[in-house]
Formats: sequence, structure tokens, C-alpha cells
Amino acid sequence: MIKIIKKSLIISLFFLLLSCGFKKLNDNRELILIENFYITGDKRIGFDIKNQILLISNNNSENKVRFSLDSKKIKTSKNKSTSGKITRYNIALNIILQIEDLNTNDKFIRNFNYNVDYKVGKNHSETIDAQKKATQNATDIIVEEIIRFLSLYYR
Repeated sequence: MIKIIKKSLIISLFFLLLSCGFKKLNDNRELILIENFYITGDKRIGFDIKNQILLISNNNSENKVRFSLDSKKIKTSKNKSTSGKITRYNIALNIILQIEDLNTNDKFIRNFNYNVDYKVGKNHSETIDAQKKATQNATDIIVEEIIRFLSLYYR
């Protein structure tokens, strides 16, 4: 008797969760239409940001914009050991995004900054891999901030 009740409870719970009607709240699909995207500064970071932002561009949007992106990456040493060897590096990403609304001819500039640090590896290739991962993580966080800013501005 208890097994039948458990099975029926599991089956009914499965059907309730199956038809819950979940919908993502911040859907940015029809937010903007990007006409042009100009990149200056660090090209690798700029193209990565451009490719991720172009995912929210849609031809059906009524907000037509033009982007100018200037990216700078500054690498500095953060910690040194007692023998003078560098043990941690810091990467500071500075993104200056200029947005021109083509419908209203409004222009505004927004700065996005993020700092991340990483440890020096045992050999040079581990350090380079750690630097690439840290830069990619910082870029992803900045892209999320840009998309959040755009969704708040154009809603």
C-alpha cells in the first residue's frame, strides 16, 4: 500500500513539474539592432565582446544602435616572494563603450572595469593558460554587465 502511494506521489509530482510554464524573465532577444560595431584597442577582447553582444541583436528590433568599443588590458605584478619572484599577476580590463542611438541621435559613453588576478604556474605554459582563463572570465563578466546595462536602458 505504501509503495503504491509513493509511486502515485512521484508520478503526480513529475506531471506537476513538467507543466510548470517556466519562462526566462530577462529575455533580451528583441532588445536592439546593432548596425555597426567599431573596435579599437585590444582586438582579441574586443572581438570576444562583440561576438557575445551580437547575440542579443535582432533585425525585428526598433532600437537601432551603433557601438564603438575601446578595450585596454593592463597586466601588473601583484605579489612577489622574498626572493623577488612574482607569484601573482593582476589584469585590469577597461572597456569604454560608446553607444549611438540612430533613432534619436543620442550618444552616451559608459566605462566598464574589472580586475582579476591569477597565480604564476610552475612553468610558463601554465602561467599563460591561467592568464587566458582570467582574461576570459573578466571578459565574460564585463559582457554580462554590458547586456544588463542595455536591457535596463532600452526597456
